[in-house]
Amino acid sequence: MREFLEFVVRQLVEFPDEAIITEIPSGRTTVFVYNYRRKSDVGRIIGRNGQTIQSILALLTSAAARHNQRAAIEIVGVAVASSPCGDRPAAATSRVQR
Repeated sequence: MREFLEFVVRQLVEFPDEAIITEIPSGRTTVFVYNYRRKSDVGRIIGRNGQTIQSILALLTSAAARHNQRAAIEIVGVAVASSPCGDRPAAATSRVQR
């Protein structure tokens, strides 16, 4: 499932070499963490009104169900543009689960 998710994400983002996906197994649920470096890549992954990420999650959930598993996607990264503390980057996270 991780290879599938990496393939899809790398096709969508502008800088595919910077796309890092980590797999965290936890019982029946596997959390896939996408670490982004650029804010523009997040917009491409989420899509308009979240349609792209929901479609990716639907495919990932179907693949997980075939193996009697559950899947979740977590988007984590650093947005350097909106820092409340001056020079320090602000951390941003988002989680999608079905």
